[in-house]
Amino acid sequence: EEYRAGHIPGSVNVPLDRLEGVRTVADKTTPLYVYCRSGARSASAAGVLRRSGYEKVTDMGGILSWKGRVVTGGEAR
Repeated sequence: EEYRAGHIPGSVNVPLDRLEGVRTVADKTTPLYVYCRSGARSASAAGVLRRSGYEKVTDMGGILSWKGRVVTGGEAR
């Protein structure tokens, strides 16, 4: 619901409860940027990704403070 309400263009929605064990990208040196609505879940997601071996994880915090363009619509993956 939050993703459909507004998200950063090109972002992919992976709910936190589905992130554990998901093979996000093959190359664990690929930069990954995570955010959520307010910033709490993105911090947890960043931790999960780091523990999974991803080396370049940036927690962007909450989209509520995002000043860039957002789009609406889309589905969770």
